[in-house]
Amino acid sequence: EMGNSNNGGSSFTLKFNGYFQEIELCPSAPDTIYAVRRVPYTNVAQTKTWYRMEFLYATAFGNGIWYGLPAGWPSAPTTDSLTTMLRAEISVTPAAPRTVYALVTGTANGGSGLYGIYKSVDRGASWTFQCCGAGPGGPASLTNPNPMGYATDGSGEGAQQDYNVALSVDPTNVNKLQLGGIMRWVSTNGGASFTCPAGWTESGSPSYIHSDVQDIRQYGSDIWVACDGGIYYSNDGGTTFNKRVNG
Repeated sequence: EMGNSNNGGSSFTLKFNGYFQEIELCPSAPDTIYAVRRVPYTNVAQTKTWYRMEFLYATAFGNGIWYGLPAGWPSAPTTDSLTTMLRAEISVTPAAPRTVYALVTGTANGGSGLYGIYKSVDRGASWTFQCCGAGPGGPASLTNPNPMGYATDGSGEGAQQDYNVALSVDPTNVNKLQLGGIMRWVSTNGGASFTCPAGWTESGSPSYIHSDVQDIRQYGSDIWVACDGGIYYSNDGGTTFNKRVNG
């Protein structure tokens, strides 16, 4: 559920029901929020629970509107028994306050792991598919890479789809994104493509971080990554990382 507090968290007022996965504040309007809610939907196969994501744009901390499934936002088809969404991470940046990115994971079109990278330049009113391949989903390959998998070239299927999922946009460069799955991936072209600076076994690399990324936060050129190995820190925009786990 989602609620808001006007007294520092001593009490909350319920605004929306549901299973919320993500909340972000609009950089230029702190009383405006974006959120993602995961909801079950009816599918042709009824042997398990299937999910899709809905996107929320709200003002005054809840006195707003659901976009639900705005134009271009991924909508799992009810005619495909193998399509489901598991997670959606969204990220915003002061460098372009109207822009919102979304990393969606799940299964679609015979592939699993990355469902798609999506971008909005109008505060979530409409979205465009950025990556990877023709999308959404599809079997992983060199032309349809899956950055959620184990392979540094994106050719591996599946892997992280639910828990170890992270996305962060650079605070000064709207086209530079940090993505987390098994490993950290970087895009410098607005999410159209990604590269992996260091594999999960390449502990000798200066840009190495431990596997299974849960969160990425950026402040200027500082990047903090939370993963199964603890906390990793970079003060040069991600070129080099150091552990911050002692104590």
